[in-house]
Amino acid sequence: MSRRSKAATNPFIRRWSSRTSSFIRRPHRWKFTTRRGALVRHKRLGYSIRSDAVGAKTYIYLGADFVGGGRLCKIDVTNPYLDNAWELMFPKSAVKSAPAVFNDTIYAAATNGDVTAVAYDTRAALWPVPGGFFHTYDSVIADISADETGVYIASNDTKLCALTRGNGKVKWQYEAKTSLIDATVVTKDKDLVFQRVTGVGYVALDKGAGAYNRVPRWTAPDIIQILAVDEKFVYALRDDKVMIALDKRDGHAMFTSKRKDIVTYATNPNDGTIYVVTNANRVIAINAVLKPGVVGEIAWQPVTPDNQGIALAR
Repeated sequence: MSRRSKAATNPFIRRWSSRTSSFIRRPHRWKFTTRRGALVRHKRLGYSIRSDAVGAKTYIYLGADFVGGGRLCKIDVTNPYLDNAWELMFPKSAVKSAPAVFNDTIYAAATNGDVTAVAYDTRAALWPVPGGFFHTYDSVIADISADETGVYIASNDTKLCALTRGNGKVKWQYEAKTSLIDATVVTKDKDLVFQRVTGVGYVALDKGAGAYNRVPRWTAPDIIQILAVDEKFVYALRDDKVMIALDKRDGHAMFTSKRKDIVTYATNPNDGTIYVVTNANRVIAINAVLKPGVVGEIAWQPVTPDNQGIALAR
C-alpha cells in the first residue's frame, strides 16, 4: 500500500486545507498538494496532536498535549528544524477545539472555558479583557468558527456565543439547554449561521438583527449536515442520506435529490455548490437545478405529501 493510501485510510489522521491540503497523524505531519496529492514533505513532531488543524499562508495552527497543559501551536511548514514557530499555553487544560483564523488573527479555546484571540505573528493577546480571555461556564470542545460578523463559540455550558472579533464581547447568545459539541456552521451567507443541537437537529440563527437571546428562525430536526447555502436555499443532508433544499426564510423543505450513489458529503462555506464523493470514487461538484436535463448538474424533485417538509418554522 502506498504512503498516500495509508494516509487516506488511517483513522488517526486529521485533514486541513488552505492553498494546499495536509493529512496529520500523531506524531507526524504530511503535506500534500491539492492538484496531484504528491507528498511534499513530512515532519516528526515531539508531541501528540489533540485537535484538528487550520492553515493560513505557510503555517498551520492546532491544539497539542504537553506536560502541565494543552497548547496552541503554530507550525511553519517550511521549517524542517523547529517544531513550532510559537506556542500558547493553557495550564491544566487541553486544546481539543480546532482554532479559527480570520484576518491574521487566531482564535482558540480550551477545555477550561478560556477563549482568546492572538496575533498570528507574535501571539500577543488582542482582546481588552482581563488576561486577554473570554470565559465560558464549561469546557469548549467544538471547533471555533469565525467570519466578518463575529467569532462563534459553542460550549458545554449549553450556550452558543457570538463574540465581537475586535474585543471579545458577546454580541448575542443562543441557549440550547444541552451541551454543544459541534462547531457552528458559518458560510458566506450574510443572514444565517447553523448550530447542531443534540436531540433537536440543526437550528438556523440570524447573524445580524435579532434579540440578544436569540430564538431560532427555524429548526430542522432531521438534518445531520449543512452542505451549502445560496441566495434562496440551504442545501442539507437528511438523516436518511437524502440531499434536500430548504427555504432560507422559514426552513420548509422545497426539493430533494434523486441520486443514490453518493457516499461522502462536504460542507462548502463559500457558495451554493455541493461537493460529494460517489460510490465510484469520483469527487463531483453539484449545482442544484430545479428541472432535469442539464448535463453535469443534479435534478431535484419537489417535496410531495409522501415526503413532507422536515423543518419547523418558529
